[in-house]
Amino acid sequence: MNIGDKVILTEAVMVIDALGHDLLIAGTEGIVTGIEGELLNLQTAKGKYDNIPLSCAKKSMKEKAA
Repeated sequence: MNIGDKVILTEAVMVIDALGHDLLIAGTEGIVTGIEGELLNLQTAKGKYDNIPLSCAKKSMKEKAA
Protein backbone atom coordinates (compact mmCIF):
# COMPACT_ATOMS: atom_id res chain seq x y z
CA MET A 1 0.00 0.00 0.00
CA ASN A 2 1.31 3.46 -0.91
CA ILE A 3 0.40 7.09 -0.30
CA GLY A 4 -2.32 8.11 -2.74
CA ASP A 5 -3.86 4.62 -3.00
CA LYS A 6 -7.63 4.33 -2.71
CA VAL A 7 -8.61 1.90 0.06
CA ILE A 8 -11.73 0.39 1.59
CA LEU A 9 -12.04 -0.47 5.29
CA THR A 10 -12.77 -4.16 5.78
CA GLU A 11 -13.99 -3.76 9.37
CA ALA A 12 -15.31 -1.01 11.62
CA VAL A 13 -12.66 1.23 13.23
CA MET A 14 -13.15 3.56 16.22
CA VAL A 15 -10.98 6.67 15.82
CA ILE A 16 -10.32 8.82 18.89
CA ASP A 17 -8.68 12.26 18.83
CA ALA A 18 -8.69 15.52 20.78
CA LEU A 19 -12.14 16.42 19.40
CA GLY A 20 -13.79 13.16 20.47
CA HIS A 21 -14.43 9.89 18.70
CA ASP A 22 -15.84 8.69 15.41
CA LEU A 23 -16.79 5.27 14.05
CA LEU A 24 -15.72 4.44 10.51
CA ILE A 25 -17.84 1.51 9.35
CA ALA A 26 -16.69 -1.34 7.13
CA GLY A 27 -16.92 -0.26 3.50
CA THR A 28 -15.73 3.30 4.16
CA GLU A 29 -13.61 4.47 1.22
CA GLY A 30 -10.71 6.88 1.38
CA ILE A 31 -7.27 7.84 0.12
CA VAL A 32 -4.08 7.02 2.01
CA THR A 33 -2.36 10.27 3.04
CA GLY A 34 0.39 8.73 5.15
CA ILE A 35 1.82 5.47 6.47
CA GLU A 36 3.58 5.14 9.82
CA GLY A 37 4.69 1.57 10.52
CA GLU A 38 1.53 -0.55 10.78
CA LEU A 39 -0.80 2.48 10.84
CA LEU A 40 -2.13 4.64 8.05
CA ASN A 41 -3.67 8.08 7.73
CA LEU A 42 -6.84 8.20 5.67
CA GLN A 43 -8.73 11.05 3.95
CA THR A 44 -12.43 10.21 3.64
CA ALA A 45 -15.48 12.22 2.65
CA LYS A 46 -16.01 12.93 6.40
CA GLY A 47 -12.47 14.18 7.00
CA LYS A 48 -8.93 13.06 7.76
CA TYR A 49 -8.29 10.23 10.21
CA ASP A 50 -4.98 9.05 11.67
CA ASN A 51 -3.75 5.79 13.20
CA ILE A 52 -5.94 3.29 11.36
CA PRO A 53 -4.44 -0.22 11.40
CA LEU A 54 -3.24 -1.40 7.98
CA SER A 55 -4.90 -4.76 8.68
CA CYS A 56 -8.33 -3.04 8.58
CA ALA A 57 -7.91 -1.71 5.02
CA LYS A 58 -7.54 -3.20 1.58
CA LYS A 59 -6.61 -1.53 -1.68
CA SER A 60 -9.65 -0.59 -3.76
CA MET A 61 -9.90 -2.22 -7.17
CA LYS A 62 -12.48 0.27 -8.45
CA GLU A 63 -11.42 2.54 -11.26
CA LYS A 64 -13.17 5.67 -12.46
CA ALA A 65 -15.08 5.35 -15.71
CA ALA A 66 -13.45 7.14 -18.62
